[in-house]
Amino acid sequence: MKKYLAAAALLASVSTPAFAQMMDSQTFRMMASQSDAFEIASSRLALERSRNPRVLAYAQNMIQDHGMTSQALNGGRAVYSQSGEFVGGAVGSTLAGAGIGALVGGPVGAAVGAGVGATAGAAASRAGEVQATGSVTPIRLGVPLDAEKSAMLNQLASTSGPQFDRLYGQAQRMAHQEALALYTSYSQNGTDPALRQFATSVIPHLEHHYSDAQRLPGGAMRRR
Repeated sequence: MKKYLAAAALLASVSTPAFAQMMDSQTFRMMASQSDAFEIASSRLALERSRNPRVLAYAQNMIQDHGMTSQALNGGRAVYSQSGEFVGGAVGSTLAGAGIGALVGGPVGAAVGAGVGATAGAAASRAGEVQATGSVTPIRLGVPLDAEKSAMLNQLASTSGPQFDRLYGQAQRMAHQEALALYTSYSQNGTDPALRQFATSVIPHLEHHYSDAQRLPGGAMRRR
């Protein structure tokens, strides 16, 4: 019980970002890529640790969809395989590469612009690795996660069965709340027109993910 409460506190810290009114494209791409990385890593753990068919189906969809948005943010070059494994060497010195208009279909929707161009800094060029306690194998990610998200993955990896399902459902609801806030903020106040259009195109898919997350074990909003 104490472990579950500690995990809930971590989730709360993950899900309450403070976004500036004007967000530059570099910051947005980094935060969006970290959001994707957390979704993919936590969903890979779900495929290892859950036996709930609804959780397993949701996790597989998250790996696919967030892999697509990571690919779009990386200029159309895949960052993760279809199973959610990091593609070595996929992320170079720029996070966005040639442009976000390279993908058609999936969570990205139609082509949304010619390019985003700016570099994302040295941190984005390094793959993060999460050695989640109790996981079968280390999980390598395209970008490093912050301490809270890494700790949350370790909390998830320390559970299994129904307890994992509840924690995963709660994590998905809160993580998608954060992602929606990020994408909505950039779509309204972002500095790059093409990237703003991209953010706008992804929002309906995040809303759908958020709605589905609330139907997972542990995903429902608690009534006060």
